[in-house]
Amino acid sequence: MFAEIEESDSDSKVKDKARDDWFKNHIGQFPFYYSTPTTREFVNLDGIFKINLSVDKQLLDMLSVGLQNNNIGYLGSSEGWVDIKIERI
Repeated sequence: MFAEIEESDSDSKVKDKARDDWFKNHIGQFPFYYSTPTTREFVNLDGIFKINLSVDKQLLDMLSVGLQNNNIGYLGSSEGWVDIKIERI
């Protein structure tokens, strides 16, 4: 249905140079996150951890409904996912 457009090697090099030049000319206008790999250390905790938390009924109901649809929590890194269970006291 769509015609495939082939890009020549020279076109690719021209585009690469244009992109590189643009980044060099705008170097201070956008942040560089994770410009180099970071060495990380992790602590592997295997078990159940209970936290007492006081919330109003409306928030408790919203969290309970939300956990039925998506029971996962995030602890600060892409490796920090946990399951959540709410016990009403």
